[in-house]
Amino acid sequence: MELHYPEHISLDNLAEIAECNSQYLCRFFKDITGMPPMKYLIQYRIEQACEMLRDTTKSVLEISLDCGFENVSYFIRKFKELKGSTPQKYRQLQ
Repeated sequence: MELHYPEHISLDNLAEIAECNSQYLCRFFKDITGMPPMKYLIQYRIEQACEMLRDTTKSVLEISLDCGFENVSYFIRKFKELKGSTPQKYRQLQ
């Protein structure tokens, strides 16, 4: 996931790669990481976005797309949920 986070990744894709069903994958992944695979992926994408907000001058839209989010509104909502501020505010505080 960490190598391919900018790409479209679904639970079915992951289960197919792991050669198991999605329910088993979710249980196994959660046992190891403490969270479901898609939640882990979103958190990883947000962490990558934080780095880009600190280290680049790319727009929030560009960063959201570069991090695998297909919808900038969803990206901003998830970012705010996890970081407590919008991406723009986060960048200003860095």
